[in-house]
Amino acid sequence: ERMELARRVRYHTELLQTVARSSPQIEVAWDLSNVRASLRFLADNAHAANGSAAKVAAKVFERTTDSESRTLCLDVLSQINDKTARKEMLRLFRDQQPNSEWRASVAERLRKAVNEGERIKPSDAKTVLAEIGQP
Repeated sequence: ERMELARRVRYHTELLQTVARSSPQIEVAWDLSNVRASLRFLADNAHAANGSAAKVAAKVFERTTDSESRTLCLDVLSQINDKTARKEMLRLFRDQQPNSEWRASVAERLRKAVNEGERIKPSDAKTVLAEIGQP
């Protein structure tokens, strides 16, 4: 069962890597329902995903303007409990316009990770809060 889950996570991660490399604007070249299905799978199974899934979710976020897809990307990043996911979220936070709704959404998710304690090391929490600010 674990091997099957790992295989499926790898499949969806590789599909999204292909999607992210194929076009600067994903919705032009891909059927978004397929992209969203892969993102949903990774978000629902984040416990079995790793830094590769986090990196590809961040790339997809950058290459789409579709709100639902972007939200799913943030769901993937929020659910993966590793340093790569937090690093990608911080990078997305920095890349967004200062007053954008996406910057606020990323900041909210980072704050939640800090508040949940076990999801982020105290030293990393200080770094995150220094950059995104207190709630």
